[in-house]
Amino acid sequence: MTELDNDGGWAAVASMDVNLADFATVSASGSRSTVGFGSIEQGPNQRSLEDVKEYGVVTNFNLGQLLPLNWGIQLPFNYGRSEELITPKYDAEYQDIQLQTRIDDEQVPAKRSEIQEQSEDYTKRQSVNFIGVRKNRVGNEKPKVYDVENFTFSYSYNQVEHRNFEIE
Repeated sequence: MTELDNDGGWAAVASMDVNLADFATVSASGSRSTVGFGSIEQGPNQRSLEDVKEYGVVTNFNLGQLLPLNWGIQLPFNYGRSEELITPKYDAEYQDIQLQTRIDDEQVPAKRSEIQEQSEDYTKRQSVNFIGVRKNRVGNEKPKVYDVENFTFSYSYNQVEHRNFEIE
């Protein structure tokens, strides 16, 4: 064996939080790491063998503040979205060939993109939530058991899209 591949990689993480008084919060984060990233103590064969790109955004809005105060409506809204793309260094089908080498050697352009897509692991998540929707008591009416103010409602929708290549 000669010329051990000892190229290093890099990684970065970024995050941001924004507060709009008591009406909204927005949090966003992203990260990126490349093939060869690892700690100083790790040898070349212990370092990462894939490129990873990911981001996420989460928002929280108090939509009840947009309604008249005398309605007494609490309407919390949450939306989240994230995506992750993992591209391996080595081809999933021919594990001893680097993915980029296999793509570069392919003569048919449509087949190149197919090889790329089949080798990547992609995940996308989305969620929409209304959790803790309620009406607060306003006025001086005597509380009753069947009042709408005694109930809290929630709705949640989650969607996950995942694509990866599996060898049979």
